[in-house]
Amino acid sequence: MAIIVLHKKTLSKYVLLGTGLGRFKSSRPDFIGGNYFPKEEEGREEIVVVCDAEGELLFLDKTTVKVIEIDDLELSDLQEVFIVEPEILKAYNCPACGCSVTTNDIECPDCELRLR
Repeated sequence: MAIIVLHKKTLSKYVLLGTGLGRFKSSRPDFIGGNYFPKEEEGREEIVVVCDAEGELLFLDKTTVKVIEIDDLELSDLQEVFIVEPEILKAYNCPACGCSVTTNDIECPDCELRLR
């Protein structure tokens, strides 16, 4: 079982091995306010781990790749899997951050607010 992805910039093909989500938050004292007004930075990184033909591992940003094959089947052969009844899947905005979420989402993908 293999998932083949295409790197959008180089058009190279890779085998998808896994995904990951990294979050970070750092704080350092401000020059004037010290610990009372610290400088804070936070964010998240979504990556995929892929393997090239020589077995080398690469860590790529998830937005730079797209899936083109699953188990030797192209995505165009699997279109019936992606058909969703419109009354089942309805989109709305997250009450906390306004991000677009659907009725199937358990938590907001942006702020991680639990929706059900």
